[in-house]
Amino acid sequence: MTQNDALLLRVVHSVSPTKRLYRLLLTGAIIALVLVSQSMRMRPTLWLGDESTGWMLPRPSTVHNTSATVAATSMEDKQTKVVFTKPERPPRPPPFLLSTRSLWETGHWDHVAASLARAYPDRTPSHSCTLRRLERSAPDQPYLFQDPVQGIFYNKVPKAASSTLAGINQRIAIHVGRRLYGSSGRNATTTTGTRVTVAAAAAAAANTVCTHREHHLVGAGRFYGNRLRQQSFLWGSIRDPADRALSRVYFHQISQGGFPDDDDTILAALKQSYNPQSGTVSKGKGGFQLAYLTLDPPLPDWFAWHRKNQTVVKHPTVLHELVWNVTHQYDFIAVTERMEESVVALQLVLGLRMGDVLSASSAKVGGGYYYQAKKNRCVPIQKTQRSPAVQTYLQSDKWYAVNYGDYILYAAANQSLDLTIDRLGRDRFNHALRQYRNAQRIVAEECEAETFPPCSANGTVQVHLAVSNCYARDAGCGYPCIGRIVRERGW
Repeated sequence: MTQNDALLLRVVHSVSPTKRLYRLLLTGAIIALVLVSQSMRMRPTLWLGDESTGWMLPRPSTVHNTSATVAATSMEDKQTKVVFTKPERPPRPPPFLLSTRSLWETGHWDHVAASLARAYPDRTPSHSCTLRRLERSAPDQPYLFQDPVQGIFYNKVPKAASSTLAGINQRIAIHVGRRLYGSSGRNATTTTGTRVTVAAAAAAAANTVCTHREHHLVGAGRFYGNRLRQQSFLWGSIRDPADRALSRVYFHQISQGGFPDDDDTILAALKQSYNPQSGTVSKGKGGFQLAYLTLDPPLPDWFAWHRKNQTVVKHPTVLHELVWNVTHQYDFIAVTERMEESVVALQLVLGLRMGDVLSASSAKVGGGYYYQAKKNRCVPIQKTQRSPAVQTYLQSDKWYAVNYGDYILYAAANQSLDLTIDRLGRDRFNHALRQYRNAQRIVAEECEAETFPPCSANGTVQVHLAVSNCYARDAGCGYPCIGRIVRERGW
């Protein structure tokens, strides 16, 4: 042992065990404080689909306060040639937002959404119409399909007019494909696996239907995160969060599940039904519809809502960014409460004919019937009702807090629709809207007796009629009658 080593050993042993323990605890406390401080500054990675290829790319944070102001200077990614916007970062806002009903009453949702909405640009449907098969990737790959996808895609948010709009999406794919590639010999198609093919009766004919999908999707980013933006068209729909949730309770728990139609059933489902497909709310991710539509990696459970302090929204600016991503990742978002306006705006954005977007009434609504294929029976759908207790909860601070992201997205979708109508021109839009309403009235009058969904108006199973009357299941029913009217009137 050297002289220096011996000296060091004497110094170490000269410190009492109590002091060494104190110093060790103090050092550990300092390290813990540093780690906690760093973790509070961390935010989840947010992603934005590349404008040209659709591959997921990191986007710098652009939202800085609860009013969601977006400012920018340009930054270009040399590999993808995608221009992003990056602002000067102001001080970080507080990570919590006290949510009260006054947020709604003072127009908070609309104020925030003003910076997140956009006018949807015109698109050429022929650029999105391909006959290419969608091949599935290996199970360990991040995306469901091997190659960047092309086609016309509709993400079906449950209980947001999804069956009606799915039928319109299929009708668009059929009619655009027919104009581009000729007739396949039959209007109807069926969905097989990941591709739409000509029905069996016309199997010998060439398929001329644009590749399309209209499915209920959990984890939409796996399906469409790598789509080619300029060679595909992706759209979705959204509904008032309270109306959608209540409709889901009556459709799933009460009509199909057989639970009693009372406050206990409804309130329990509104508070604790977390299934990502058949549920009413998300697990603290900002809202069911935001979690359903986003192409970004999902937020961790309870990231955006405080289970102990239930009127608190956690990380509101992260939810603002997710809403911004949805309005910019999708090419169009329909608003269920503004169905006619949404369909006409979609028609004009895509440059379609009016006959491409007509539909007959066959949706699953209260008072009608739903076909359960596994049991081959028709189940009556109970009409939704709001008791005073349910209405009170749907206007409570807790409800607004747990669904904060959905209300921001709903406001942004409404403003995006208004901005799109303004861009198209109010006179032009109103003229097209009058024509569409008149055409829908004629379809309703002439096709009522020729529309055969899987369940009849009195609950009789009529799948044998629906097979040749609907595009798939209960979507697009009545298309033969609509097609005849369109040909006769030149729509």
